[in-house]
Order: sequence, then structure tokens, then C-alpha cells
Amino acid sequence: MTVWQPKDAKKFGLQAKLNMPYYTIETSVNPWGEEPLWKEWVFTDRLPIFGTPTAGGVDAQSACRRFGPMYDEKPGRHIRAMFECDDDQVYAEPGDVLKVRGSRGRQKARR
Repeated sequence: MTVWQPKDAKKFGLQAKLNMPYYTIETSVNPWGEEPLWKEWVFTDRLPIFGTPTAGGVDAQSACRRFGPMYDEKPGRHIRAMFECDDDQVYAEPGDVLKVRGSRGRQKARR
């Protein structure tokens, strides 16, 4: 496993390959606590002038500098993917949301 720290952003920009996945680990702050999540970066294009690989308008150097460290292997199973949804868990039903909105309206009317 190769790891590029933010200080190695220039080196990562030169070594990053097109259509190869790279990963970052970010922290999600939730009401129930902080949770590490991994995000996948796939560089599919190159910048016209510099030739640095880009993913969604972000070049490899900037991605490493801003979101680093970058890993070339997927993190372990103990870390969940950033945009992975839990199909078996329903956090709020539409009726629950309407109940909360209705109770907030009544609280404002009392004041």
C-alpha cells in the first residue's frame, strides 16, 4: 500500500495514473459521534496545459493537498464508504418529518 501525504502532493500528481482508483479517509461528524468514511477518486482526464490527472474538475495535486493522505488500496471493512446507503435501515419516515414540522409550527404560534 502506497500512501501520499499532503506534503507529497506534487509527487502524487506526477505518479497518479488514469482510471485507477485512489482513496481518502474523511471524518463524518454525526449527532451520535464521529465516523471515518472512505471516498474513491478515479482520475479520468488530464489538464490541458499541465497534464495532471483530474477527477470531476479537481486535479490530483489539489485532491491530495486538500483531502489527503491518498491511498492506492481500499481501506479495511471497518470503514464505510462515504456515499454508501444502508438499505435495511430507515432513519425517518415521511410521517415523522411531517409530525416534527407540525409541532414546530405550533411552538411558534404559542410564542
